[in-house]
Amino acid sequence: MWLSSAPGPASPAPPPPIDDLAPRGSPLTSSPPSSTPPSAPRQIRIPSPLLPSLPLLLSSTLLGFSLGAIRGSRRASLRFLAENAHRPPTTVQGWYFYTKTKNYRVILGAFREGVKWAGKVGGCAVVWVAGERGCEGVRRRAGWGWDEEGWEGRGKTADGLVAGATLAGVVGAWNRFPPPLFARALALGALGGAATGFMTVWKDELGRQIKEVEERKKEEEARTGKAEAEAEAVGGEAQAQAHAAA
Repeated sequence: MWLSSAPGPASPAPPPPIDDLAPRGSPLTSSPPSSTPPSAPRQIRIPSPLLPSLPLLLSSTLLGFSLGAIRGSRRASLRFLAENAHRPPTTVQGWYFYTKTKNYRVILGAFREGVKWAGKVGGCAVVWVAGERGCEGVRRRAGWGWDEEGWEGRGKTADGLVAGATLAGVVGAWNRFPPPLFARALALGALGGAATGFMTVWKDELGRQIKEVEERKKEEEARTGKAEAEAEAVGGEAQAQAHAAA
């Protein structure tokens, strides 16, 4: 009996590997996990030269907001009284709404003027800090402003002078001062800045002297304590020898 040479039914294709069926990142995948560590979250840091000036910037902004709020509240109150002087309320309900509206106007005027003055005074503080830190950076690169003992008196006085002159120049240019008034503003700004820098130097020098005096006191106390301990030790040895001899 002859066997038929007709081809039989095709064998089924092998199933695809499980790695191709499983989605990426699925626990069914056989690929090893990535060995690279996850990237650390980005952190926002303030440059170190600005950290000492941060209290100045914040306090000047708060001071400007307070001054502007006081000024704006008074102006809004007077304006409301002037606008409604010819039509005063005649009933209790009318007085209630009159006072309520006045308070709202006063709060709104105080907030607007406070924000405006906070921007002005804060901007002046930013200009001052920029001038002072810029002069300090240039001075440190040039290596100028220190004496033989490392005292930075002249340098800090120059930083304050440049900061005051810069602030006066920016304010004068913004308000378009005439030339004589602009020159006077520059002179007063430079003089005030130099005085501020000198006061900073004097404060630092006073703090340094106080620290030296405290360190000397600590050294003297340590020496006194050491001498007393040695005297007690010698006295104890003498007493022990006397008892042994007795």
